[in-house]
Amino acid sequence: MSQLRHNYQDELETFTWSALVAVGIAIHDCKIYSKMSEHLFIMNWLATAKKRKIFSKIVANELQWLIDEGKKKSINAQLKFKIEYLYATASGDVTMQNYYFKFTHVIEMLRDNGWENFLLTPGKWRDLSESIKVRKGNFIFMDDARLQECFGIQGQILKPFCLRVYGDVEFAKSLFIKNNLPVEFVKHASNEFSYFYFLLDE
Repeated sequence: MSQLRHNYQDELETFTWSALVAVGIAIHDCKIYSKMSEHLFIMNWLATAKKRKIFSKIVANELQWLIDEGKKKSINAQLKFKIEYLYATASGDVTMQNYYFKFTHVIEMLRDNGWENFLLTPGKWRDLSESIKVRKGNFIFMDDARLQECFGIQGQILKPFCLRVYGDVEFAKSLFIKNNLPVEFVKHASNEFSYFYFLLDE
């Protein structure tokens, strides 16, 4: 591992661990008592950390990403889970984490390998034509509204959902399998998409 990568993981671990400790203390002090109060506390903590430049510039992108997610999705951003995921990736193996961690981890790995993912509105998801011609590359299409509903507070799968995958499907499949995600892979003969169906954990 390069020294730069090692420093990045150390700084990311410090940043995320500090955030989780702050959340834990706030829960103990009854400052967090609902999803909304948790969201507001974390957003305020992140804003303060950014303003005071408490953490290294190495993790500035992650800090800003969390702030942007919180502003865009409000309580549906699940900031605490995202911070826990970042901590898990910085501190060790994620294979024993819950399904939300595993799914997010796989998507990040695909992005690192040049994949593009698109969160579609329900209407655009329905209108994604079976005969659509996709430009050359590796892509994953997701129904954003459905994705918001499918994971529970503990990261479990509450509802089955589907991804439409185009490109190097075998590579994508290998990552989902490696991370022990409950996915059924289907290639439809009528189009160029492969469908990754997430199933409820029995």
